[in-house]
Amino acid sequence: MCTYRSPCFCFPPHELLQVAACIKEGSGAQVVFLDAIAEKLREEDVARFLRKHQPEFLITLLGVESVAADLQCAMALRQSVPGMRVAVFGYYATQFPSDIMEDSKVDALFRGDAEASCVSYLIAAVRGEALETIPGLVGRDATGWFLNEPAYIREYDSLPLPDYTMVNLRRYKEMLLGGPFAIVQTARGCPYACTYCTSPQDSRYVTRSPERVVDEIEGLVRLNVKVFRFLDDTFTANKKRVMTICREMLRRNLTIEWSCLSRVDNLDVEMLSWMKKAGCVRVIVGVESYAPGVLEMFGKRIAPETINARLRLIREAGMESLGFIIVGGPFESEADFELTRRGVLASPLDLVIVDTLSIYGGSDLTQRFKQDVEFQLLPYISRWKNPEVERVALQREKTLYRQFYFRPRILLHQLFTIFRYPGRSFRLFLHLVSFLFSSFQNRERKDLF
Repeated sequence: MCTYRSPCFCFPPHELLQVAACIKEGSGAQVVFLDAIAEKLREEDVARFLRKHQPEFLITLLGVESVAADLQCAMALRQSVPGMRVAVFGYYATQFPSDIMEDSKVDALFRGDAEASCVSYLIAAVRGEALETIPGLVGRDATGWFLNEPAYIREYDSLPLPDYTMVNLRRYKEMLLGGPFAIVQTARGCPYACTYCTSPQDSRYVTRSPERVVDEIEGLVRLNVKVFRFLDDTFTANKKRVMTICREMLRRNLTIEWSCLSRVDNLDVEMLSWMKKAGCVRVIVGVESYAPGVLEMFGKRIAPETINARLRLIREAGMESLGFIIVGGPFESEADFELTRRGVLASPLDLVIVDTLSIYGGSDLTQRFKQDVEFQLLPYISRWKNPEVERVALQREKTLYRQFYFRPRILLHQLFTIFRYPGRSFRLFLHLVSFLFSSFQNRERKDLF
């Protein structure tokens, strides 16, 4: 019941597919899967689906900014099948389990990796056995509810592969790369500690073996997947491991396009060469800012003057580059933004995604500025107390988008893209124009990507 979707792409619900595979293998239970977002179903359609199948349990992922809406939907759907128990997981389920248990009627909550708890919970619940000793589980008992510490998978290779046969892969698309599209995750957690991010809160980093990773890719090729993305927070964290995965893909003659996420300081000529040979067509780089003070605030030990030289390595290797840029926050001065604006416009980036600084409860940055932040989980509120901070950030976001995309080089690049993906390119262009126009008219703006 959860996926990633924007006007420009739709991602499969990888986390839920992984959990579904664990339940099928570990308990032998019949699992019925529904991605209501990708199928564009309304709440009443999902309720009808549940009444048809009469499940004993409903398990769903809570989004970050959609946590309150997701909980409300799950509680409403619970009424469609008498006796159906609802279990949830996700970032905020791990960080703030007490809020969720006290302010909703969910039956269970998986903290940490849901795969570490879900099978034991389902088996014990069906048998009527005690639940309190299950690692990572938060559940209800005769006295109210109980709370256990998060549980994590230590051997990533021990998990079954996500079961993509449970969804219609044609529903999923990568931005301007098409589909059928899938997600591959080779690691959980992140070896870095960016202060604005949710990943450092896990405080662990586990990886899958290169052979196991390529087993999954080979299975996706058999399912006629044409494009996939490595969803690791930093796929390029270990150069040797990346090249081993690429060599194994080449050894098995796997022909498929893919993209990945990287940091600027991970980019390396030899590694990029192997990535290109193995089918990589786009490297997505967390640039974030060109201002030294902002990068330091984000916990990124990167020299701004080296960023564009590193980004050129992607183009020289023959791949497209997409940069993530973050603007806003009470610490970003006008001079800081000007450094970022000039850096982005001088960069070799082919695409940028600009976003205002998000406030995640529990992140290091939110803790540092807790006096300046208004945060509440249910109902969900996450914003700067001073509305001027958000207003300035939105203006900077609009400025950077307009100045980056309406340049001859970028327009020419997009012209070639239009010939390859005419429908998606045209929709993206219309959405960009609509986004910029709505900003000029001072209407509430929608996210571009």
